[in-house]
Parts: sequence; C-alpha cells; structure tokens
Amino acid sequence: MNVPTGPTGGAGPTEPTESTGSTEPTGTGIRMVGSYNSSETFIAEHPTGEIGDTYLVEGYFNSWNAEAKIWNNPGSLIGPAGVDGATGPIGIPDVYNFSITPANISL
Repeated sequence: MNVPTGPTGGAGPTEPTESTGSTEPTGTGIRMVGSYNSSETFIAEHPTGEIGDTYLVEGYFNSWNAEAKIWNNPGSLIGPAGVDGATGPIGIPDVYNFSITPANISL
C-alpha cells in the first residue's frame, strides 16, 4: 500500500537557553586510614578523627563527621551476592593435545 505524504513542515521555534548553575567548591573527599576487626578497639584507639578520615571496621565504612563529632557508618563495603550467570558455551576441543616421547622423535 502506497500512502502519499505531504510536504515537510518548517523548523519549530528555538527555545531560550537556561542559565548555567553555580559551581560549588570541591569536597574534601575521603582518606582510607586503616581497618579494624573490632568496633570496640577502633573507638578506643580513635575516639575522634579528622575531616575525611575513613576506616574499615568489621567490613563497614566509618567516616568522621566533623559537624556532629561522631563516626558515621554509611554502610557495608561488600554488597549482597549476585545471581549466578548463565553457563558459557562449550569450548573448542584441544586437537593439538599430544605428548613428545623418545619413541616419536626422529633425529
């Protein structure tokens, strides 16, 4: 079925350009300082910290919050296990599998 088409329309109106937002200062980032297997040992050795100080404690991040003057625990470094992937294709057989012995070497 051949459907006739009309002429192409003209270009639509140009929209006004929005102003660019302000640039914020760069944050302090984090600094991995160390790790502990015990929360009690960590707090005993580091009751306070510096801006950006971050420790791994029992598998969880602990970052110093300078405003609240506490260690924040924003979550685990290790996420939940994912689902198993699909089985891959069967590989190409090793057609070059052979061994060299004195019996099959001719000098």
